[in-house]
Amino acid sequence: MNLRIDPNLTTSVSHTQPMGVIPANKGFTLVEIMITVTIAGVLAFIGIPAFKENLEKGAVESISRSLMFHMKEARVTAMAESRKVSISFDAYSYTYDSYAAGQSCRRCKSLNIPYADFSVNATVVKKNTTLPPQPVSFASRGTAGISSIVISSGNHSANIVVNTIGRAYVK
Repeated sequence: MNLRIDPNLTTSVSHTQPMGVIPANKGFTLVEIMITVTIAGVLAFIGIPAFKENLEKGAVESISRSLMFHMKEARVTAMAESRKVSISFDAYSYTYDSYAAGQSCRRCKSLNIPYADFSVNATVVKKNTTLPPQPVSFASRGTAGISSIVISSGNHSANIVVNTIGRAYVK
């Protein structure tokens, strides 16, 4: 392979400006920066409350899904194992299979789910009160007492209803 370099080849670039042309300054003016900061402030002023609303709505939906899942699981477990399974509530959490604490049961598994896992402001109360709901108990046939539970966070809420045949749904 034969490579040759041409000695007459030049690669220099002229860095001189034509006469009368002022070089452009690099950077931003104070007015441009102030306009950018103002626009960012307006967007934050509009966006932060909307973001907070979405967080509260998401917390209510998340607690509702978790509680609905555990209610369905409690009903199925009660029927499959021919025993009573309950979900009890307090001001800060709900406990799945809470009936296990009062029984000697090898298959029982008590699980405590704090509301703070979903949102700091979340509350679960009995409908039309500020009290925690009564425990929801599923009998060995899958039936339960009628119960209504309200989950709320900020301006958002969901109502979970358990009917006599043990089916839970969001109203």
